[in-house]
Formats: sequence, structure tokens, C-alpha cells
Amino acid sequence: MTGLKANTVYYVRAYATNAMGTTYGNVIPFTTIATTIPTLTTIITSNITSTTAQSGGNITSDGGTTITARGVCWSTSQNPTINDNHTSDGSGAGSFTSTMAGLKANTVYYVRAYATNAMGTAYGNQITFTTTANLPSLTTITISKITATSATGGGNITSNGGTSLIARGVCWGTSHNPTINGNHTFDGSGTGSFTSNITGLTAGTTYYVRAYAVNAVGTAYGNEVVFKTSTVDVKDVDEVNTAIKIYPNPAKDQITIIGLEKVEDIQLINTIGQIVKQYNNVNEAITISITDLSQGIYFLRIGSYVKKLVIRN
Repeated sequence: MTGLKANTVYYVRAYATNAMGTTYGNVIPFTTIATTIPTLTTIITSNITSTTAQSGGNITSDGGTTITARGVCWSTSQNPTINDNHTSDGSGAGSFTSTMAGLKANTVYYVRAYATNAMGTAYGNQITFTTTANLPSLTTITISKITATSATGGGNITSNGGTSLIARGVCWGTSHNPTINGNHTFDGSGTGSFTSNITGLTAGTTYYVRAYAVNAVGTAYGNEVVFKTSTVDVKDVDEVNTAIKIYPNPAKDQITIIGLEKVEDIQLINTIGQIVKQYNNVNEAITISITDLSQGIYFLRIGSYVKKLVIRN
């Protein structure tokens, strides 16, 4: 018998027909099953990462009519519905598995399985889970203000990995991939850019530097940058000899040195200790062309004194 209505009492008789006519059997009543929303449970969450997790459901009753949709829904608020984030995992009763994606690290989520039939949508029990945290993400800032014994570095932390930062700074050494087990600074905590002062260096030495950041998961490192300390210790000539003047500084095409009180040897040195220009026995004044030099920081040695010079193109 088809086309019946749910939750309705019907009466049925068998019949038989021959040449003499039709006779009927005894009357038997029955009631059709009431159609309801499905019955289901939510499967415990597993395989949890910082951005994904698995769950699912088990539909133990289709409510008397076909299951047209099923899956899980989740939110950072309790009792999520299909109006929130949800999966679509086919149709029919029984068990199914769902994968949740696009989650945020170190965040509490609430998840419920759902199933839909002609009567509506039913939800399973609510499950709570927390995504894992990641290591921080960061880059190392280019080294600047290089002298014979010090330099300035730093980093930029673009993500804390979903949990608070404990420490940040830079680490350095004379070998590749330095770690916080060696020389390092401590420059507070928190995301964003920071500056680090690197000290105690050896003149004329190549160093490797990486920014670092620490959270509850562990320590992450930025890209490695390399620099070489200068072979001279920078001391402004104006501090020890006010008669000597160098101009302009910064310079573009040429520099002029005046006020030499005695015959001096003059050297122009780059940041890796190479002498790029040299003039011997200079007396009183000299003008030096710098158009053949690349922009950057140089050191002008005048006798026993040194002056930092900036060349700009």
C-alpha cells in the first residue's frame, strides 16, 4: 500500500472476486508511523591541527523519510547550526565522517552533526575542541650601523602562531644558522617589528644573523642574513680634531677635506675593510671624486682618526 499519510489509522480488508461476486475478509486496523526529524549523534573530534579537524555523525533514525543532507556545523559560539560553517557529506542514514577546514590556531570550537529530512533539520550532541597553536612566523631585518665591534639588526614577527610570545630577538655567530643556544639578544615580546643591538663582535669578521621568536610551541627563526664587521673602529674625527672638516656628508659626487694641520695619509675604506681610495702625503686640503663608488657606508681614515662617510647616488 502506498500514498498513505503519516501517523494515520487505516483499516484494511482482503477481497476476492469470482463469477458470483466479491467477498471480503475480516477488517484489520493499522496506524502509519509518524514522520519526525532524524535522530543522530556527533562523533568525537580527532586529527586536530591548527587549521583543520575531523568529526562526523551517526544517524540512527531517518525519521520515517529520506535523509537529504548531512554533515557537521561548527562555530566559536555554542550550539552551531547549518547557518554557521558546515560541511555537506552526502545523504542517507548511518555513520559519516566530516573534515572541518579554515580554522584558527589555538581557538575553542563547538561542533554538532546535523541531518535533514522532509520534516526539518536535527542536530546531534555538541562536542568542544581546541585547535593547536603554531610556531611564530617572522623575518630578519637587514643589518645596519656596522662597525668593527657592533651592528644593528632586528626582525618582524607577522604571526604569534596563535599563542602569546615569550621572547624575541636576534642570534648570531660565525657559522650558518645560529640559534639561541649561542650569542643572542632579548628584545621583549609581542608581534611586529623590533630592533636589536649586536655587540661584542670582532673586527673584520663575517657573521650570520637570524631573528628568533619563542611561544609555547617552541622557537622559530627568520631568514639568515650575513654581514662583515669593519676593520676599523669608527670614531668621529670631529671629536678629536675640530680643525679637520669633511663636507658634504652624505655626499654624492665628491667630498672635500680641509683643515689638515700636518701632512697626512688618507684612505677611503668600505664596510668589508677594503681600501677603495688612497692618497699619501696630503697637506692642508683635498677634494676627492666619489662618482665611481656605489652608495653605502664608508670609512675615511685620516692619519690615526676615522670618520664615517655616507655616499648616496
